[in-house]
Amino acid sequence: MSEVLRTCIVNVPAKVIFDLVCDIDDYQNFLPWCNNSKIILINDNIVVGKIEVEYLKIKMSFTTKNTNINNEKIQFNLVEGPFKFLHGYWDILPLDISGSKVTFSIKYKLVNGLLEKVIDPVFNIICNSIIDCFIREAKKRNVNSGCLCKQDTTKGD
Repeated sequence: MSEVLRTCIVNVPAKVIFDLVCDIDDYQNFLPWCNNSKIILINDNIVVGKIEVEYLKIKMSFTTKNTNINNEKIQFNLVEGPFKFLHGYWDILPLDISGSKVTFSIKYKLVNGLLEKVIDPVFNIICNSIIDCFIREAKKRNVNSGCLCKQDTTKGD
């Protein structure tokens, strides 16, 4: 099993970041490793989305079911993909009208040892950089923003 936990304090309103994370259709425009992304289903606070990844000549796709909670938290769980399991969350807490604390957490295990050897190092790089990519894009969309990020934990078997 691999696990990544990252937290940032950013001078961007929580709503800007939350809306960006929810906009799966736009991922391909700012995530450098995302070839395609699309929302498959929206039902109240549930969004099912598919992401196609290509990075360091590794290609894969996966689909997650995302549950949006009070415009502050997004929990995601694997629907389909090369994982035995994949789940995590985005926690986006407003600190004041112009700042927020953003946490990204993911735990996953690939379906077999061969995939772990090939895909896990690449997917781990992606998971460790994802919050930086979202914050960078949020800052582009918001004037007078800044960021203080830290890597909390990265674990792998």
